[in-house]
Amino acid sequence: MAKQNKPAHEVTFWPVRVSIWRNESDGGRVNYSTTVSRVYSTGEGKKKEWHSTPSLDVEDLLPAAKALESAFAWIHQTMAEERHSQAA
Repeated sequence: MAKQNKPAHEVTFWPVRVSIWRNESDGGRVNYSTTVSRVYSTGEGKKKEWHSTPSLDVEDLLPAAKALESAFAWIHQTMAEERHSQAA
């Protein structure tokens, strides 16, 4: 399966981001996968750098749950639209 360089969609409930990846097999079957990350910064002012990690703190759990719920809805809506366009 070839992966895109960019996610098909992203959902953010700060500081948690869920990236949704569209994957298509050689046979044309499409499925979606997700990655969850927490965004954080180091440094200050002009030296501030942004990073991400798959580790979540306890206060990140509710934003992660909300982001995953939104990602779930987006994937199912997108899959339904794809099925509908293929049937037409």
